[in-house]
Amino acid sequence: MAHKLILLLALLLYVGSVSALTQMTVEPSSVTTRVNGDFTVTLRIDSDVDTYAIQFDVAYNPSILTLLNINEGSFLRSNFANTYAVYKPDTGRATYAITRTGTRSGISGVGDVATLRFIALRSGQSSLLIEQVKVSDPRALPVAVRAYSGLATVASAPSAQQEPPRRQTSSGGRSFGRDSKSSSFITTPSADSAQGRNGQTPTTGGEPSGIALESKSGASAQPETQETVTEGTGIGRTSFFVFFFIALALGALTYAYLEFNK
Repeated sequence: MAHKLILLLALLLYVGSVSALTQMTVEPSSVTTRVNGDFTVTLRIDSDVDTYAIQFDVAYNPSILTLLNINEGSFLRSNFANTYAVYKPDTGRATYAITRTGTRSGISGVGDVATLRFIALRSGQSSLLIEQVKVSDPRALPVAVRAYSGLATVASAPSAQQEPPRRQTSSGGRSFGRDSKSSSFITTPSADSAQGRNGQTPTTGGEPSGIALESKSGASAQPETQETVTEGTGIGRTSFFVFFFIALALGALTYAYLEFNK
């Protein structure tokens, strides 16, 4: 009785070791791409058991990725064997099956089962799950297999660098440009619109005159015409001083005349 238990335990250990020898992996196991970028991963098999047919499902997030196609690998074609493959795509999942034909022998070792090509739709992460894996030998008996899935990371697409707009003159006579430091639009009035009347500040759409416009090299360039604004309305400051000195002179002359006639 004890002898039979030992044999049964040894058989179980042997079956477990055989099942651990057949593995399927996604390579590379982790992929990083950008939005609208495409990438390819390979499903590889490592088996010490003669393999005749393989079937698997690949599942992914359809809002992040789209599976473009699955192409046959070279593993089951080894030793000049013919193969027959079936590809059934669906939303977020696809089924792929391939078998050797025209021969009674299987193939063991390491090789590529299939290549899977995806395109990224938006940023995020999506697992590349390898599920419902079925491997059979030349006698159509199932082979135990362990499958390892992958991961795809989609980064945001880089924003296109916009070229600053060129300076141009509008119909209102104002020149437009972009400040190279603050990246904000600023305006300066032209020579015609900068002329004030009666000492008042000219108005050109509510914008004061004398705003420096940054050149492309970063140096500040002054507008061609700057308005000199006087304070108050009516008589200017210069005219006031002229009349003041005239009145002072007349007063002095009057005082001298009166002193002379005493």
